[in-house]
Amino acid sequence: MAILRKRKTKLGFVYDIDFTVDGRRIIRSTQTSDKKLANQILDEIRGKIVRGKFDLADYSNTHINLEAYFLEYFNRARLDKSPGTIKNETQYATAFTEYMHNCNLDAIDLRAVEGWKDYMLTRKKKTMPDENISPATFNIQRRFLKAAFNQAVKQKYIKKNPFQDLKEVPVQEKRLYLKHDEMDTILRLIEEDIEKAHIDRQKNFLRRFRILIEFLANTGLRRQEALDLDWRNIDLKRDEILIEHTKTRRTRIVPLNDVSRNCIEEIGENLFHSFDARHVTRKFHSYVERANIKGMKLHSLRHTFATNLFELREDSATIQKLLGHSDIRTTLRYAKVSDEMMRNAVAKLSVKEPKICKTFARLLVLGEGVNN
Repeated sequence: MAILRKRKTKLGFVYDIDFTVDGRRIIRSTQTSDKKLANQILDEIRGKIVRGKFDLADYSNTHINLEAYFLEYFNRARLDKSPGTIKNETQYATAFTEYMHNCNLDAIDLRAVEGWKDYMLTRKKKTMPDENISPATFNIQRRFLKAAFNQAVKQKYIKKNPFQDLKEVPVQEKRLYLKHDEMDTILRLIEEDIEKAHIDRQKNFLRRFRILIEFLANTGLRRQEALDLDWRNIDLKRDEILIEHTKTRRTRIVPLNDVSRNCIEEIGENLFHSFDARHVTRKFHSYVERANIKGMKLHSLRHTFATNLFELREDSATIQKLLGHSDIRTTLRYAKVSDEMMRNAVAKLSVKEPKICKTFARLLVLGEGVNN
């Protein structure tokens, strides 16, 4: 069965053809608002389906534009990705479609996406007009579009992914984790506010907020994973929690250490359900500012959890599983070398090879030359 559907666009409307072939639902844009022409295309498709001569490749390049393709792409992606991810990626897709004037997939080549890259890196932020889109933001959107166009290649809509040869922009390395003394400072500031609070409601909020911060730092959970945590998914006999509402929609087990277990026992069966996600983020940012710590946010607690595990020499595969990453490369982005790790590494040299320094000193006493 094949039918016409009228779809609104920013330029007016366009007719789509909605049909099913071999049990697979397909939506294709006619790229026209002329109903007579759209019906001609519809009749052509219906005839080929009836005669068993329909070939998707005949319509992939000619009859699908960006808007129609992304509509189909997200219909599939919603089965595997979280609503938050879909929301962000939809924004990226919409912005790219507008830049490309909703052209056909096969009209997009490396030159076109290079132009998009230049546009993105010179574009101003809406929230901060004095700042350009960061290289990190550009790289995130590039990775999404590359993955989406890889899918288009698999579906035989296009022969080559135009993003394949588009390089990422180098990003200046930033420390994304909290040092031990910084974490102590934030917790101390919260405790001071608890002592100063005269209103029971405020005091109770701050106590629960402090518990949340320690819980995140000791479990590596994402903000929403912690706020959505349900008591039925906690097993205190086995000291572990089951995370169901994940970004990748895959469940995972996270063990509880002494600190995170105490957090669970102290906060009670309602857990963190009373917290508002945005308010929690803003509150943590206020303590980061008061502690005069630059570049940290609530998600930094997840980075801190991972970095602490790397400091303890835990293997990447274990950390990947704890964090719930589907790709080990994502985990390795957390593998930042801390100052403490560097000091420990250098300190080992004096223990392992003490003769080097002694030999150097003896040469100086003898007046022998030492090459620089």
